[in-house]
Amino acid sequence: MNSSRIRLFLAFAIIAYSIVVTINFGIQRSWITFVAGVLLIWLHFAYGTVWLAYKALRSGDVPKAENWLSEIKNPKWLRPSPKAYYYLTLGLINLQHKDFQSGEKHLQLALDLGFRNSNDQALTLLNLGHIHFVQRNFELANRYVNQGSQLEMDEVLAEKYKEIGEALLSKLN
Repeated sequence: MNSSRIRLFLAFAIIAYSIVVTINFGIQRSWITFVAGVLLIWLHFAYGTVWLAYKALRSGDVPKAENWLSEIKNPKWLRPSPKAYYYLTLGLINLQHKDFQSGEKHLQLALDLGFRNSNDQALTLLNLGHIHFVQRNFELANRYVNQGSQLEMDEVLAEKYKEIGEALLSKLN
């Protein structure tokens, strides 16, 4: 998983090439390659490998998702949307490892940052509800499930909401 290193190497190679062209032929012939190299470096730090990690996790490949996330050395440099998905992916990985405390922290951070669509917000709220359900804090679990059930979501997620909602009703009564 050296894709981020390769990307950075290419970006710096493009910038070095543009410097050589500038020295030999002037800035008119090299400015576009310099801008392209700087843009590649910015994209590397602003977006990282979050989408690849999220995609791997959605397909069920947790070790691959962990590897992609490990390539992000400083998540605070990420833009807000990728940062939210970084914390969502990290929180879901924590839940896979039964680390509910870290999972809750990361899912809450993701929720605070916001998502591109309501389905991902509903997924986060469902997992927060599940954490509290497992910890036998049924009132808080019910609050998260009720909040998430108000959102627009796909059929698979709606079915999961129905299942946990029924389980919560039996525990609350």
